This record gives sequence, structure tokens and C-alpha cells, in this order.
Amino acid sequence: VRAKFVTNCKIKAEGNVEIAKYIAHSEVEAGGMVEVLQGRGAIFGGRIKAGDGISVISIGNESGTRTSVCIEDFLTTELQERLRLLNEELEKTEKELDIANKAKQEVARLGANVDKLFPSHKDRLLNAVKKLPEIIETCDRLKLEKTELLARLKPRDKAGRIEVKGAVFPNAEICFGNVVFEVR
Repeated sequence: VRAKFVTNCKIKAEGNVEIAKYIAHSEVEAGGMVEVLQGRGAIFGGRIKAGDGISVISIGNESGTRTSVCIEDFLTTELQERLRLLNEELEKTEKELDIANKAKQEVARLGANVDKLFPSHKDRLLNAVKKLPEIIETCDRLKLEKTELLARLKPRDKAGRIEVKGAVFPNAEICFGNVVFEVR
């Protein structure tokens, strides 16, 4: 995301956010860098999160506007939540697959005798077998998504950093994960 300035906005980007002059009273989340290095090069008001780093001229302002800048990989948090939900869905689908495979084995074992079963039992077995290809397809899709997600969750090569070329004003908060420094 690139802009001259940002005021009262919410920005969420997987990559970098490059703002020319200032970010004011906004929420910005970037998987990469947040850079504000021209003009005032200021971040004041709001909350800025970046995975790789933040590079600015100043943080906060002389009037003490609450400003928070954090190195925090929001993508990792979101991806971990998606992974948790994906694992739950995959576990459920694998149970359905197991039931359908057992039904298929039972139908094969019974052969022509399957017609001698109670109608409700016969219908349950045959419906499970009928759904087997769909369940296999769903299971394969979920496994592929999980593999792709795990690849995106690999650790970063470098630690994020906050670089301020000018002033950090009172009432600014600087965070690295759960470690918070308050400027007074």
C-alpha cells in the first residue's frame, strides 16, 4: 500500500505500507514494513503493527496524542487461527472418511446380502458409500490448504525493528510482541 498521507483509516496489508508524509489517528497492520520517511515522516494517534519493521522520522506529537507502534506479526496470528479451524475441519472430515470407508467395506463384505438388511441400515450404508468420493475430495483439499498454510507460517529470517530518525514524544507506546515500552 502506498499513499501520500493517511488520516483516520484502517489499512491491512500482507506486504509493505509506504506512506510519504504522515499517518494520523489510524490503524495500520502490515506483514512487512511500515515506512513514513518524507515530509514530517510522522506517526501520531492510533496503532501501527508491522511484522518486519517500522521506519519513521517521529512517533507521537508534542500534544501527547496516544500512539502505539508494534512489531507484531498479525498475519501469523490470523494464520494460526485459520490453521486451528482447518485442523478441526480436517479432523471432522477424516472421521467422516473413516465411517464411509467402513461402510464401503461392510457393503463389499455383505455383497448381495446387503438387500436383506433393514431398509434404514441399508440406506445409511449406501448413502455413506455414495458420499465417499466427495469426502475424499474435501479431505484432499483441506490437506492441501493446510500444507500451503504451514509454508506461510515458517519463521522469519530476521527480527523486526523500529527505527526512528527523529523524536519519540511522550504518551507513545513501543511494543515488540508482548514487551511494551511506554514513553513518558
